[in-house]
Amino acid sequence: MPSIFRPFFDISSFEPHYVHFIDDVGLMWFIIAGNALTALAYFAIPVALWYFIRKRPDIPFNALFYLFSLFILLCGTHHIVHIATFWYPIYYIQSMVDFATGVVSIITAVVLFRTIPLALKIPSIQEFQEKNENLQLQISKRQEAEAEVRTLNAELEQRVKDRTQEIEHVNQELRESEKRKDAFISMVSHELKTPITSLNGFVYALQKEIQPVSTLKINHYLAKIQEQVSKQTKLVTDIIEATRMDQDALPVQKNLININELIKNIVDEMQLTTDIHTIVVRGKSTKLVLADSEKIGQSLSNIISNAIKFSPYADTIIISVSEDPYEVTIKVQDFGLGIDEKHLNKIFNRYYRVDENTELTYPGLGVGLYITAQIIQQSNGRIWVESKREEGSSFYFTLPVAQG
Repeated sequence: MPSIFRPFFDISSFEPHYVHFIDDVGLMWFIIAGNALTALAYFAIPVALWYFIRKRPDIPFNALFYLFSLFILLCGTHHIVHIATFWYPIYYIQSMVDFATGVVSIITAVVLFRTIPLALKIPSIQEFQEKNENLQLQISKRQEAEAEVRTLNAELEQRVKDRTQEIEHVNQELRESEKRKDAFISMVSHELKTPITSLNGFVYALQKEIQPVSTLKINHYLAKIQEQVSKQTKLVTDIIEATRMDQDALPVQKNLININELIKNIVDEMQLTTDIHTIVVRGKSTKLVLADSEKIGQSLSNIISNAIKFSPYADTIIISVSEDPYEVTIKVQDFGLGIDEKHLNKIFNRYYRVDENTELTYPGLGVGLYITAQIIQQSNGRIWVESKREEGSSFYFTLPVAQG
């Protein structure tokens, strides 16, 4: 051993501690046990600190933890050396351990005081909880906002889809309208040619019958000519009025009308056109209406004419009149072929004809009900239809009561 270290291990000049406890050995062992337990605790604490530092490398101030561990280890070593001095008077070594403990203690204290201001800036658990709650609240709000954005996107996509479907529907309607227009032109050509052909035929027949004169046959042919002329006149009138409707140029002259007299006059005229139907009027109005009598008469004639045309196997047509303080309602009911439900919302469209095999056998341009509906609407009234296949149809329209 070098001579410089020999004094630290020279125990010849000292007595061990046990000589002071010869008379009380129990007290000595009690002191030894206390120091041993303390040393055990001091050695266990640094192990726990080192384990904690390894598991939580994110914890700041690791140097302070290491200093505390060294300080505690030295304290434990002090107690072990103190126990050894009961048998070996190594007081130099004990003083060196104590000195080292003091130096480390001072360093630890200095570092601790320098660390305290930094440590005080570390948020408390409560502050962490509050910040965490705020963060969770922000996350929740963001999730709600994202959910709202997704909802809005879904709504926007649905609106685009709906609008696309609407556009497709409108385009389909336009295509159908074009088809109806083409069918209308074809029908007009046919309907206008047919009466002219008939007129030519009857004129030719008259020329053959003129010698010898047969009054009965001449009157018959003249009646047929008159019938065809009337059909031709109605076709031309319908075309002109449908065109005026398109140009908003159909004149309407409103005046006070006794609706009962108007209905009677129209029924008398229409009854002359059918031999198999009886037109019955039920109910009366006690009020005058404000409308164009000629146009309303034309509308009623159109509806009754359709009732006659499309009820070939029925014998009765009923016209009902009812009123309330604000309007008079006229209903025309037949018991004929009826109209399928799919056509009811289009029956008043321009050029629209019910596309059924049975109805295709009946002549017409598909503008009569369109003209009728436009007249009623320009009169501030309403028009609608109720119908079932094979049960007949009921057409309704209203006219406003004249006030004052």
